[in-house]
Amino acid sequence: MTERGRIGEREPAAVFVYLRREHLVSMRRRGCMIKRGDYVKFGRYPQNRGAVKDPIEWLALEVNGYEALLISRFSLDSRPYHHEHTDITWEDCDLRKWLNHDFLKTAFSDEERQRIRLSETVNDHNPKYGVRGGNNTRDRVFCLSIAETERYFKNGRERRCRPAALAKAHGAASGNEGYCWWWLRSPGCHERDASCVTPAQEFGMNASTAINIFARAVVRQRRIPFEIVSSESDVTREETMQAFLALREQAKKMELQT
Repeated sequence: MTERGRIGEREPAAVFVYLRREHLVSMRRRGCMIKRGDYVKFGRYPQNRGAVKDPIEWLALEVNGYEALLISRFSLDSRPYHHEHTDITWEDCDLRKWLNHDFLKTAFSDEERQRIRLSETVNDHNPKYGVRGGNNTRDRVFCLSIAETERYFKNGRERRCRPAALAKAHGAASGNEGYCWWWLRSPGCHERDASCVTPAQEFGMNASTAINIFARAVVRQRRIPFEIVSSESDVTREETMQAFLALREQAKKMELQT
């Protein structure tokens, strides 16, 4: 099993076998049982060497049943919030479009994309300056808001982030000790500015929307608790469903299902 805070999925373990025929259907518990603060790998994105895709490491911010809110451990790329310094909200900015189109297609397979939930994203006003946050949105990939960052990170040290090597090569600057600025979706002190987390572990609220700053992706992932494996090719759908229902009851008895 993976220790808390270590990178990687928990090792799958065999749970039991349903013997209607000879090993007709087996059910294995998948590596889905993670806790807040664990690191997991999900998807792949170029981070170190040109077009070579590396596994993306994620920090679990929140776990609710078989669903986990994940933020990339490293800033994966450097992008402007928008292509020009103008009044803009998260709903219409280029960063949101890039995360939900180019990044989503590049970083995840078709099967992985199906496991990313379409999240209801609340876009609050800036808590200090009252600048409007715009309409709420529905996103598969997004950036944290100021309020969410305060909720999930206890202090400034936990908010610190380093960029992936390739992201740094794309032009955004890092601060002391290699920590970087990273975008939040919240507005800044003006409608033409956006908020970010700074290397000094503070909230920056006057970042021009047109400058390159690092981006940490956030996704809400459905984590599949079990997989069913058949040793025979002629298993019918009805037989598989009967096996699944029996296995589910066994899982409840063994306290493996919530």
